[in-house]
Amino acid sequence: MQPKKIVLLQVRTDSKRLPKKCLFPILGMPSFLILYRRIICKEFKTIILTSNNKCDDYLVKILKEKNISFFRGDLKNVYKRFIDSCKNFDDQDIIIRITADNLFLDKYFLKDLFKKFLEKSFSYGYVDIKKSKLPLGLNAEIFRLKTLRFFKPSNCFDKEHVTPQIRRKLKKIGRYKIFLGIDCVDKSCTLDDIQDYFKIKSLFEKNKKVKILWKDLCKKLKFYKNNFNHPSHKKKFSKIIIGTAQFGMKYGISNNHKIKIDDTKKILYLAEKIGINNIDTANSYGNSEKLIGKCIKKKNLNLNIFTKSKLSQHDIHDKNSLSSFTKNLKNSQKLIGNKRIKGFLIHNPQFYLKNKFFFDKEFKKIEVNLGISLNQPCEFKKISRKIFSFYQFPFNILDRRWDFILKKKIKKKKYFVRSIFLQGLFFANQKKIPKRFKKKFLNIKKKLNFFVKKFKRHDLKDLLINFVRSYKSIDGIVIGVNSISQFKELFFYFYQKPISKMQRNILIKSLPLDQNIISPYKWRLSTK
Repeated sequence: MQPKKIVLLQVRTDSKRLPKKCLFPILGMPSFLILYRRIICKEFKTIILTSNNKCDDYLVKILKEKNISFFRGDLKNVYKRFIDSCKNFDDQDIIIRITADNLFLDKYFLKDLFKKFLEKSFSYGYVDIKKSKLPLGLNAEIFRLKTLRFFKPSNCFDKEHVTPQIRRKLKKIGRYKIFLGIDCVDKSCTLDDIQDYFKIKSLFEKNKKVKILWKDLCKKLKFYKNNFNHPSHKKKFSKIIIGTAQFGMKYGISNNHKIKIDDTKKILYLAEKIGINNIDTANSYGNSEKLIGKCIKKKNLNLNIFTKSKLSQHDIHDKNSLSSFTKNLKNSQKLIGNKRIKGFLIHNPQFYLKNKFFFDKEFKKIEVNLGISLNQPCEFKKISRKIFSFYQFPFNILDRRWDFILKKKIKKKKYFVRSIFLQGLFFANQKKIPKRFKKKFLNIKKKLNFFVKKFKRHDLKDLLINFVRSYKSIDGIVIGVNSISQFKELFFYFYQKPISKMQRNILIKSLPLDQNIISPYKWRLSTK
């Protein structure tokens, strides 16, 4: 009886290097489906192995819709996932293990590997990419199932990576050469980070087909020039404004810590590298201005900083309030650098109204674009249209008070929105939700999750972000992040399509507008 040939494709959604990377779109489909379509073949059975964790539910939904064979197992113990998925297979059956990161693999590559494995009597082997002069990412492991069953993992690393214990203990290992014909050993085609995605997406979409031969892809990779700031990439992220309240303070209903300084640096460096150039900060955000200024000067980052001057209620009514405002501006310019500050916002509309004459007449002499941070729609009607270049206001799926502004946009003015997650209320632990409106809010959230399924969105965050993105008059969306991983997660959501106008109207009609919920300053009054 001939042994079965089986390809086990390992896929998960919770990657730390690039969250949800297996779902990033290429040629209109999730990247893991690109790989699946490239490798399926009548000569061998292909099964997708994913986890039984909630994070992979959306992935499994796609697999069911496409009628693709899959197995769900332990998230961290991947070895156990492999063993459990093979319960009905024989010891002599031959397994090829691959991961969803390696999109250049195709059925011809795998057929060649099966052939080489059967020619020599090794019980385990792998493609030697150095000797084959292949790019990083064109790799696969092959073994008899009995080998995997015999060499059991002895630590967490082995459990996660499936085969290290075999490499350590087995004396005879097959190191297979699969020749390409050109030297690509210094190249990479694995999907690890956002720059890899730009590159792989570009190579597939230039050819406009999924089943381009692996050798042809490698030849194109050989001469590919990185262009991370290409307009097509920048356009996707152009409306992201990184909110930095968490850089210098604990911010949000469920945030118990400041972001790590190392993560702050990583976020700013990566943002500049891929064309996310707009940063929102304030002199009241702890030491965030100082941290941003240091990072900019150290790496000479090309970032546009929008900062705010927040005055206390006492300062607003003090005779020297204007000098306090000017002092804050000069201090921000000193910390961040004059050239990097693209806009300075008045944080307190009542302060502007009290000093309207100064700002409307005298402030023009100061060479800086002036903006204003609004809290109530009525404030917009009272302010001057001449001196402000941009307006910032709270806006989200529950707070649509600003519709009249968004529908009738003023020419040459920028609209920036903030609080799209209601300062984290949408994702807060139930214990953190103010008791006064807790029951009502949980019912709203239940309704939102219904619309997540109805509109086929990935999750609630997808719905919230792409509701706001559906308003074309919005020029920038301020989004606060708590970690480098959370920042990277944004890339996925901004590659999804905004909801349609019809869906937006359905949501607006279905969701109440409650001042107690949409106004964070009222939450303190409703905690008991």
